[in-house]
Amino acid sequence: MSLEKNTSLKSVTVYPTYGLQVNEASEISEDGNVISSQEVVRNIQPTDDVSNENGLVAELAEKLFTDEVKAAYEASLPVEEPATTE
Repeated sequence: MSLEKNTSLKSVTVYPTYGLQVNEASEISEDGNVISSQEVVRNIQPTDDVSNENGLVAELAEKLFTDEVKAAYEASLPVEEPATTE
């Protein structure tokens, strides 16, 4: 009995609102027969750490998430008011 897990990048979507959407598929096979599969969609923001990402995803993030884009993204976030105790 041999189990094997394969993860593949299905797509990367670039959004004008400063983000990447990554769609990946994972399959677990036993002796060459797929016994489980799962699709995962996740978002990456300009300030996220991409050092552990797939090579293509990391490369896109490095090129797209310039210092100017990171600053614009941070400026677009809502400002949280400090909590008051009364």
